[in-house]
Parts: sequence; C-alpha cells; structure tokens
Amino acid sequence: MVVIRSLTASLRTCTSIMKKGVYPNGCDVAHHRSNGRCVGKRTMSDDDSGSTIELNRRRVLAGLGTIGVASAGAGAGTMALFSDTESSSGNTVQAGTLDLTLGNGGSAPLSASNVAPGDSGTSVLQVNNEGSINGSLDVNVANVSPNDANPEPEQSLDGTRQFDIHYGFDNASPQNQVSLQSEFGGIATVEIDLSSDPVVVTADLPYALDPDGGSNDFDDSITFAFDADNDGVEDFQLAARDSDGSDTFELVYDDGSALPSGSRNRNQPVPSGYDVRLENGNKRFVVEVPAGDLADPFAITGQANLAAYSPSTSGSNLSIPLIPGFGYNNPPVAGTSPFDGTATKMVEIQSGELRTLADLLDVTVSVSSDAAASSNDTFVSAGKLNRLPMVDAEPNEPLDSGGSKYVIVEYELSPNVGNAVQNDSVDFDVEVELNQEDSQ
Repeated sequence: MVVIRSLTASLRTCTSIMKKGVYPNGCDVAHHRSNGRCVGKRTMSDDDSGSTIELNRRRVLAGLGTIGVASAGAGAGTMALFSDTESSSGNTVQAGTLDLTLGNGGSAPLSASNVAPGDSGTSVLQVNNEGSINGSLDVNVANVSPNDANPEPEQSLDGTRQFDIHYGFDNASPQNQVSLQSEFGGIATVEIDLSSDPVVVTADLPYALDPDGGSNDFDDSITFAFDADNDGVEDFQLAARDSDGSDTFELVYDDGSALPSGSRNRNQPVPSGYDVRLENGNKRFVVEVPAGDLADPFAITGQANLAAYSPSTSGSNLSIPLIPGFGYNNPPVAGTSPFDGTATKMVEIQSGELRTLADLLDVTVSVSSDAAASSNDTFVSAGKLNRLPMVDAEPNEPLDSGGSKYVIVEYELSPNVGNAVQNDSVDFDVEVELNQEDSQ
C-alpha cells in the first residue's frame, strides 16, 4: 500500500500600511512638563573656567526669535509687491492591497491511499486575489517529507541499485504503454554499482539495438544522463548513437556545461577515465564514471530509443525509460523545451540510502483559469517530487483584483517502480505567492 498523506498550501500575502506622523509636545523624553514648564535644566560650559551657561526651553526660543526678527527687518525694504497664499487641505494617498486567499475554506489537501504502480490522481486548489490591485501568481513545491516505511531488503545500502523496467512507450499521441514482456519476452534491467571506482552503470535490454534500422536517419540509440553535482541541472550524457550517418554506433560524450541556458556540446570524445561500450550483441549498454566526478548523492536518468522497431500498438517506434517514470516529453520548467537539461526528472542515487516514494513519484504542477486540467494551462514544473524544490518556477501568471485561478497538482506513480515504495508515504507543500510585479 502506498499512501500520499497530504498536500498543504502555504501562502504569503503582500500588503501596504501607511503610518501617521507622531510629533513631540515640547520637552524631550528626559524632562517632564510640570505646570507648563520643563522640569530640569541642561547646562554647558562657555569657557575652560568651569562657568556654565544656563539653557532652558524659553531662553532658546527667545534667541531664535531674535534671529527671526532681524531677518525680517533685513528684508523689509525689498517687499514692494502684494502676495497671497491659499492652501488645499484634506489630501489623502491610500495604498492598494494584494490579498491572496484560498477557496474551499482555506486549504486543499491532497490525500490518496492505496496508490499502486500505474495509478495517478489530481488535486485542485482555488486561489483568489481579494485585494484592490492586480498581481502576478508564483507557485512552487516545498517541504517534501518522505516516510520510507518499507526499505528494500533485497538491495544493499552500500552496493548496487537496481531498476526493473517492465514497460516502454510508443510515439502515439497520447502515448501507449507497451509491455516489454509481451513484445520481447523479457524486461529491461538497470544496475548502478556504487561499490566500485569508477561507478559502473549497466542497462540490459530485451532487444538488440540497430544502428541502421530506423527511417529518415533516426536510428536506435541509448543514453544515460547525469546530474553529477546534484544541483538540479544536467552535467553530461554518455551515449551510443549513429551520430555521423555511417550506420554504425559511435560511443560519445555530450557536454552539458552550458545548460540550461545554452545547449549541449554533443558527440564529443569520451573523457579519460570514463568508458562507454555496447556488449552482448548490442543488448547491453555499459558506462563508467570516475567516483570522484560524482557527488553523493548524484542523479541519473536515461532512455533507449528503438527507432527500428514497430510495436504492436497503434504508434510507431518504442522508447524504453531506463529510470521509472522518465520521458523526454513535457518540459521540466515553465517556458522551456521538452528536455533542456533541468534535471527534475532524474532519480537521486545516494550511498546509505534506498529509494522512497518521494524519489519515484512524478508530479506536475500547472495553473488554470478553470478547475479542469487542459493543454491551455500555464505549466509550472514537472518531475520527481523530491527534486521539484530545486526549481524556482516563476510562471508569473496574472491574477487580477477580484479574480480567481486554479493550481492543479497531478501525480503519477510509474508502472516501473516495482516493490520499492510499498506502504511508503510522503508529505509536501505547494507554496502560492501573489506579487505586484513579475519575477519577484
């Protein structure tokens, strides 16, 4: 049994407050008035002899009055023209407000139980701008708290991590799920060996990759992508593909150092200390990465593209995710291309830690003008739940005064997760912020 306990929305509102001026009434705070007079005097020395000049409020004011009279006298001879002054009173400046409220009594919990591999669900949170000025809505996922109630006894904490992939997907729209067992009589298996240096990642496929079987120069390929320092951005890929049209596989390195604002420098020579190879008649793909180049944790994902294969479903081609729930479709952050290097869809791998529901649950957040999800919604973020807080998604969705929008949270548990998350649960927040301007 898998339980998603709750989703709460924490809100921050922006308000403006005007303060009235406060004016002193005579004496300073160290002297109190008594019968209209200040009690207490201050003295200062007028020379080095120790004699003092006594100063009190009345004497100081008198002195100032003398200066004022002298100044008026000095200017009396030049004021030869009439003058008149009027004043406009009662002027007021009132600041507007941004006031973000939630529908449905102030909360919108997402509570799902008995979630099984392949299940999905949706929660809708209504947000309202009850202030007097228009605003811009930002949404982020935060405070992800997993509860791993069922550690995987079959996997060593310091040894290997294994993913059994039972399903692939064709390229139909929407995609069809394809059983690898039904198509090929077997499944794909990915193993990550953390006990060695270099770290070895192996994918065993039920189908032999073909570098010359696809149409229109789209041949089979297989790739592992790494977020080596676990900062939420892809660092490099290791791949086998026909990169030069020679109908043979090239074993290559894609440099992602310019991501996510730039693009990958593709098909580079494999660096020293790394290795990329195909074995077992192109059914096994192996990559090696120096352990010192991977943080703890690091994150990984991958995909095999069988362009030469026509599955029994209505679509053509077949993609096999090498990590549960991964796919190159759907952008990871607002306004980006389908896979631009923002590594929210990768799975974190850490020594001493096994997978939890937070590692494998796929969550998509969007903003809609109504309570139903559609292709016209404003995309916010998508990926593994525990990696979404890495994304500072600012959809800057307009929310006018008196208006309402709907934050839609969709979850899906990949059919490839296996037994790793039985009876696990996870709590997380969806933070909604209303600002006066974009990108605040």
